[in-house]
Amino acid sequence: MEHELKFNNKQNNNVQIVFLIGRARSGKTTLGRILGSMKNVDYVEEPYALSIQVLMQQLGLIDYETTKEFLRAYVAELINDIILFRTINIRPGDLSSIWATKDAPEIFNRITNVNSRADVDAYTVENKPTIVFILSNVSASFSFLLDTFPNCKIIHIIRDKVDVAKDIVKKHWFSENSLKNFKHNYLHRQYKDYSIPWWVENGNEDIFIDAAEYDRGIYYCKRLEALGGKQRTIFSSKHSDVYKEIDFGDVKCRTLQTVTELTKFLNTESTSKTMALIEDVW
Repeated sequence: MEHELKFNNKQNNNVQIVFLIGRARSGKTTLGRILGSMKNVDYVEEPYALSIQVLMQQLGLIDYETTKEFLRAYVAELINDIILFRTINIRPGDLSSIWATKDAPEIFNRITNVNSRADVDAYTVENKPTIVFILSNVSASFSFLLDTFPNCKIIHIIRDKVDVAKDIVKKHWFSENSLKNFKHNYLHRQYKDYSIPWWVENGNEDIFIDAAEYDRGIYYCKRLEALGGKQRTIFSSKHSDVYKEIDFGDVKCRTLQTVTELTKFLNTESTSKTMALIEDVW
């Protein structure tokens, strides 16, 4: 009789997993950097395998239980690499540079003293770290994430759709050229000469193509609200202990108060790097 193959799926209970979720241009990077500067907190911006698997499960393209098994194993391996600093960006000028969120002594201490899985285990026992994973466009997956990682927390960042659409226009993400010369490994479907993003409703392709860039951005926001709005309402009422909603306007205008709320939510502390990033927002 053949034995069933499976992942180990052993989770490190000393690591707090947090998902920072939002639409594109919603302020995830800004907030992620602030969170990543807090004591014993690291953040990773949109790890591709995690992002795409969650989205594919959300769309019903892959099996629910199989995706759970894979993601538990993948995240366990990714956490190991994160704590070992195998995933860091060392370019000083980049927004995601480690130098913007961690002091040099901590960086060199981790590089020097955390070198193996045994060292990672010892580090997590001593420091009880938090790992923040930034994900886009998966606001209909809150329940799936909590089911997959029962002790996780979810931060949902919201930004006014008008501001999101204006920023999308500046980035030219939904321009004629971008849609006809699609260069990203995101889910899409081919329609005429266009690469249509996955969130465009079937039958609305021509409406999307005929719209102006700004209106495409507004449509994007409204579609994601329609796809995740009901679950967001139910989830926030049932899981207020692990779910927190943040308005990007508060990140910009009530930065210190918002960061203080988040340190309590994550049971951590601000650092000198946190305060420096807060001043940058101001």
